[in-house]
Amino acid sequence: MFLRIATIAAIAAGGIALSASAMAEQSGVYKTRLAPGSKNVGPCSNVDSALGREQTLTVAGGKASVNSAGGLKGNLKSIGPDKYQATDFGMGTVQLTVTADLGVNPPILYVTDNSFGCRWQGALAK
Repeated sequence: MFLRIATIAAIAAGGIALSASAMAEQSGVYKTRLAPGSKNVGPCSNVDSALGREQTLTVAGGKASVNSAGGLKGNLKSIGPDKYQATDFGMGTVQLTVTADLGVNPPILYVTDNSFGCRWQGALAK
């Protein structure tokens, strides 16, 4: 019985250590360039060049922010494990939602337009 309890405790402790390790791996500075989706329409093409510039995502302490020479600058809120989002970015007449998903491999940053269904995305690299 003691061996069984000790084994369960060791497995649980290992799981906690793994979870903490996985969280620590998500913190850092990530970079990407966003590529436009093939179904993007007229007004969205106006921001293709701005979104195609290097994007920097910084994640620390459970918070994330995006910053780019193309004009995306601001904080993203946690919307789930390893996922951050902001819905209030504007670039000209295009309103954007920015989402970072660090729980996939590779991590990805994607931007969607709130009116026309346009999308841009790029794999994030540390």
